[in-house]
Amino acid sequence: MNEHWIRRPQLSLGVCEWNLRLRRAAIFAVVLTISLTLSAQQWQAVTPEEAESHLLKKVEPVYPPFARVAGIEGTIQFHVGIYTDGRIHSISGAAEAESPDLRKAAQRAVSGYVYSPFVKDGKPVNVTTTVSVEFKLPGRKPKPWPAPKISNFEGIADSVKIPPPSPAMEEWLEKNAARHSEDCSESVDPTDHAAHESEEQTHARLVKRLRDHTRLVDIDDRPGSYRLYLVSIEDPCICGATGNCEIDIVEVEPGRIRIVGSASGWGYALVHREGTHGVPDVFLIENTSAADSVVAGFAKLGGEWGQLYCGAGENDQLDIEQCR
Repeated sequence: MNEHWIRRPQLSLGVCEWNLRLRRAAIFAVVLTISLTLSAQQWQAVTPEEAESHLLKKVEPVYPPFARVAGIEGTIQFHVGIYTDGRIHSISGAAEAESPDLRKAAQRAVSGYVYSPFVKDGKPVNVTTTVSVEFKLPGRKPKPWPAPKISNFEGIADSVKIPPPSPAMEEWLEKNAARHSEDCSESVDPTDHAAHESEEQTHARLVKRLRDHTRLVDIDDRPGSYRLYLVSIEDPCICGATGNCEIDIVEVEPGRIRIVGSASGWGYALVHREGTHGVPDVFLIENTSAADSVVAGFAKLGGEWGQLYCGAGENDQLDIEQCR
């Protein structure tokens, strides 16, 4: 009897060891399966030529109206990721002085590309490659627009001019503040009554704060109903610690108010191109470091607004040229 009770634990121990080995084998099989799956999902680099040979659906870009009027040509390159099913996973990459209009049009086109699956060792794989999209106007190459030399920029906060806005403009500013409130929902100022506020009351208080922090600059004060403003909400939740805030160029025409240009920045400069008597070209400057800045220059050509100039460099020596 005693011997029986002595041997029984030894038998149980053997069963436990066997079960443990089975569990280890099962875990190893799962890990191996996951490893093989991840291996199949790893991104493989392929040449543009190989990617081109797999292209089943190519979407032609729509030439942006402003770029066409301005005579902007260029080749936009992207680094793209392609899923195993041949559809676009990611699009990235930007070149210096690249036209934002051309880039957006090219990105919309490339996002619709479809490829036949890429196969390695008999299995479909995700791949990365480079895709180029060319924009070229028919006929002779257009002459570039001469870039101005700008040495001084005026700060939005230091040069605010607030004309009495029309009721329509006031309504637009309220809606603009509400639109930006989505970016500031986590930075609502607490109040003594915050615990008793409804969500609607808290949101209304935030919108009012953003409207109160809105800076309005009239940059085309010619007589008539046409108006051109710079609008910037100088609030920490939007500007952050950089000192650069979103600046919108807002065009007001009878029956229409619209944003025609936008960039991050702190200041602006206005330039009237030689021989023109229309609205000025608007240059917005953004500090990227204590010594360096980037510049975006917007113009209205043939009734179309767009970014015509790109610039960068040290604050006291900016190199501005036509975007390409």
